[in-house]
Amino acid sequence: MLIACLSVAAQGETGSLCRSNDLGRSWKRFDHDVRPRSTMMAVALHPKNPDEVYCVARDGQAFGTQDGGKSWREYPLPEGCQDFYTIACA
Repeated sequence: MLIACLSVAAQGETGSLCRSNDLGRSWKRFDHDVRPRSTMMAVALHPKNPDEVYCVARDGQAFGTQDGGKSWREYPLPEGCQDFYTIACA
């Protein structure tokens, strides 16, 4: 499985998360109901559970799914946080 954060610009106003189950021959968006307000910058997969995926948007939004993308939740970050470039999952 491959997962990619996509956006139209490095400092855009939207972003998306796509997944490929065939090593990149085809891609499908799987961030249903995620509403990033800025560029999607990073993605992290849980090391033991491939259904857990977390991502972060540049201007301080974090999102996660624990069911392989069927449902998503936004995780609040401290107010004023911005310019995120990475996220980790342990």
